[in-house]
Amino acid sequence: MMKISEKGLFGTGLVFLPEYSYEAVLCMEVITKFIREEGLELIEYHDLPVSLPVSSKIVGGGETHVAQVLIKANLDKDIFEKKLGLVRKLAEQQISKSKLKHRQSFSVGNLSAIWR
Repeated sequence: MMKISEKGLFGTGLVFLPEYSYEAVLCMEVITKFIREEGLELIEYHDLPVSLPVSSKIVGGGETHVAQVLIKANLDKDIFEKKLGLVRKLAEQQISKSKLKHRQSFSVGNLSAIWR
């Protein structure tokens, strides 16, 4: 479980990644790139346990692993939400156009802003 020691506005969501660690790392690098390009701060990725039948249904039959992402920014909540949506869209577009063998196992769940 992620531990947040400071107060503020955070973004969080689930990232579905290929089971193959090399491709999973590449996918996280793409997300991280867009997080930084939008002026946001990546706090961490946290791997989540998931049973194979559940993960296969989520990504249409492929094996996957799931991580929770935590992002921080000092912005108005509405602007932050828009930037989170843009990060998701850009990352999914880039991975879907990539030559990764297991790109269909990648998706970003809804990234939402939360106050702590």
